[in-house]
Amino acid sequence: MKVRKSSITRSILFSSLAVLFVFSATFMPKNQPAFAETTTELRAQAASLQSQINDNAAKAKALAAEADSLKRKIAEYDIQISGVSIQIELTGVKIAELEESLKQAQIELDRQKVLLKTAFRALYKKGDASSFELLVGSASFSQFINEQDYLERLKEGIQNSANKVIELKLQIKAQKEEQEKLLVEQEDQKNALDASRADRQEVLNYTKGQENNYRQLVSSLRQQQIDINHKIFAQSNAQIFAGDPNKGGYPTYLANAAHDSLIDPWGMYNRECVSYAAWRVHSKFVLGQSSRDMPTNWPWYYGSYGKGYGGNARDWLGDAQVDGIPYDQSPRPGDIGILKSGEYGHAVYVEDVYDDGRIYISQYNYDWNGHYSEAIMTPSSSWYFIHF
Repeated sequence: MKVRKSSITRSILFSSLAVLFVFSATFMPKNQPAFAETTTELRAQAASLQSQINDNAAKAKALAAEADSLKRKIAEYDIQISGVSIQIELTGVKIAELEESLKQAQIELDRQKVLLKTAFRALYKKGDASSFELLVGSASFSQFINEQDYLERLKEGIQNSANKVIELKLQIKAQKEEQEKLLVEQEDQKNALDASRADRQEVLNYTKGQENNYRQLVSSLRQQQIDINHKIFAQSNAQIFAGDPNKGGYPTYLANAAHDSLIDPWGMYNRECVSYAAWRVHSKFVLGQSSRDMPTNWPWYYGSYGKGYGGNARDWLGDAQVDGIPYDQSPRPGDIGILKSGEYGHAVYVEDVYDDGRIYISQYNYDWNGHYSEAIMTPSSSWYFIHF
């Protein structure tokens, strides 16, 4: 049953007429004949574009996965290079320590040589005197024996110490040569890792460039879809304007946040058409104007792109069918209008239905910039209406 526009809606309409022409200039297609193409042709174009978008998006996704793999490999190289750099640094410290040890060993060896020379000179002096003279010059025989023994043991001790220092020096020198060899190997390893990382980085840069090309193509195709959706609106003789300055009562925390920066209570991104539609359905239920609340599980249904994508507007008809909510092409106040064209489709809230077949709607993100707007239009055959 069709009803006349309510008084509330009428006041909203009249308050909005002042800005009608400004927003019409903003939202309506430029220099586009309203019926240059049929709705069927436009839907076919949208389907073709969708196929191209899916293909290019898949390529971009595959390249993104490849880029992620390359990033992980580069990160592994970075870790390995960092580890080898630390090893090189430690090896350098070890070589410096061994170099200092060699210096100290040489100093000790030089000292031992001086002591040994002194001992030899003392023995040489004693050796110039006869045993009789040494014995006479000693206070006793035992003193003579002790001096001889001491000089011999002193010479032997100095020689042993010198030999130990020489042996230690040789050991340190061998260790230093081993560490220097290790340093060369580590630097070769680091150079090889640097070269491999550079190769991966070059491939990554190319991959990211290709991915960006595909994403730019997807963006261009999506813009074409936006234009087609605008044409479909134009074929519905849609007059789009700013409407209610309070944005249909959409919650402030969602309306004022950046577009697509929050998830609403129904699992939708804020300032999207579906988020606004879900909120209007829930609000009507809370006010007792409907016995059916907005389901919270729709975003996780199996949508056009697989499980977890049932929250897109184009998937709402299938979601409604799963939950037993009726829909058809006859609009009623409080319905959610669904346009299946485009990548995501579009959802609107039906504020009122006129006797001449036109409907008054409110919506978010018609312009794909997350803005609120209202419209009066005659729905084409592309529109379906879910009866919440």
